[in-house]
Amino acid sequence: MVFHDSTHLSIIRYLVAQHNRVILSTTTTNLFGHGRSPCYVEVGAVNYESGRKLLPAVSRLVTAVYDPENRLHGTLKWHQPWGDGQFPVVGAKNFKITRFAQ
Repeated sequence: MVFHDSTHLSIIRYLVAQHNRVILSTTTTNLFGHGRSPCYVEVGAVNYESGRKLLPAVSRLVTAVYDPENRLHGTLKWHQPWGDGQFPVVGAKNFKITRFAQ
């Protein structure tokens, strides 16, 4: 899921992400004549499998949340039913990310 400029609130209740390289991201360039701006997002739960050490290599999780400019504002809870228990994040200083209770 990719966000560019989101002045309106986006609410995602549940997201299943199996073997994605990146689950949630912001853009790093201007698009369609619009500059980059804050992205207001609430994600109730992300249930994911990382695919680490499995084939094909292209389906292995690299970054769960990629927001190097810290434009995401909101919350996200994640759950991994099996695996290494890692949810790698780049940036996202304004985005509260927590692990769903085990």
